[in-house]
Amino acid sequence: MKITFLGQAGFMLQDNSSTLLIDPGKKKHGDVPGDIVFVTHNHFDHTRGVEPFLKRNPEAILICNKQVAGYNKKWEERIILVNPGDKIQRRTWNLKFIEGRHGLFSGVQNTGVIVHTSNQSFGHVGDSVDFLGFSQEEIDYLAIPISGLFAASPKKALNELETFKQPLPTIITMHWVWRNPRGFCKRLQSKFPDSRCIVPKDGESVPL
Repeated sequence: MKITFLGQAGFMLQDNSSTLLIDPGKKKHGDVPGDIVFVTHNHFDHTRGVEPFLKRNPEAILICNKQVAGYNKKWEERIILVNPGDKIQRRTWNLKFIEGRHGLFSGVQNTGVIVHTSNQSFGHVGDSVDFLGFSQEEIDYLAIPISGLFAASPKKALNELETFKQPLPTIITMHWVWRNPRGFCKRLQSKFPDSRCIVPKDGESVPL
């Protein structure tokens, strides 16, 4: 599995035969060939690449929760609706969906995901302020927000990671906005010395 950070909370996952986008926040993020786009919640900084992606790839599908689907009715014939706890398989991806409480906007449905391939797994919590549903799962790489307000703050994120089985997954910072992601990684590795924390650059592959 190849993991590319697109910026903000966007990722592109690729294997030999399929491409899966998660939360493509800019229109240019959707200008790639692929099969599946998954959206955690319906905020513009997570969804602007959805329409370009579906237009470019006529056979591609959108996987999302009910609230996101309600804002994308023009694509309803290509939507796979999911709820927290659901598990589905599409192409080479096995996906499990996890509920996460969105920061600030209590009415927003935020649905995280764990993506499994034959030998690796990647988790994405969306804009969640807690990581409860992920703490007992087997995850190799976990993308977490540290912005605060709209999602978990650095302090809250560290507290949430204390509930995980050790060793921690490799942590990938995202959605940091005004925060210092490198400073967060230093704090994480001070608290969990054996842990790995990555600050990805836009458009670059995450080192696995």
